[in-house]
Amino acid sequence: MKLLHTHDFEMSTTFKGKYIDLLKQYYYIGGMPEVVANYVASSDYAMVRGIQKGILMAYEQDFSKHAPNETVPRIRMLWTSIPSQLAKESRKFIYGLIRQGARAREYLRSSKEL
Repeated sequence: MKLLHTHDFEMSTTFKGKYIDLLKQYYYIGGMPEVVANYVASSDYAMVRGIQKGILMAYEQDFSKHAPNETVPRIRMLWTSIPSQLAKESRKFIYGLIRQGARAREYLRSSKEL
């Protein structure tokens, strides 16, 4: 990191490949402490992915613990829509992609719970 702050671009170019590899690794592993600790201990990408999936499942299971029952189905619909919404070029969240004819006002309470 010191190298980046010194603005020594010739040296930065030398390490460009390493920086790119580390950035890709971060994109895959992320920053969740449990995931990072397991990767550091094992360097096992399959285990990392399993832990990530477990964390996501735990989040989804918690919806019904913390939200009113009538909003849980909409929270789940929002939750499952997030990855595809983030993958779009447009930065705008489109409720109609969750369910045909859906409107933002229908999901307002659910989005606050999420």
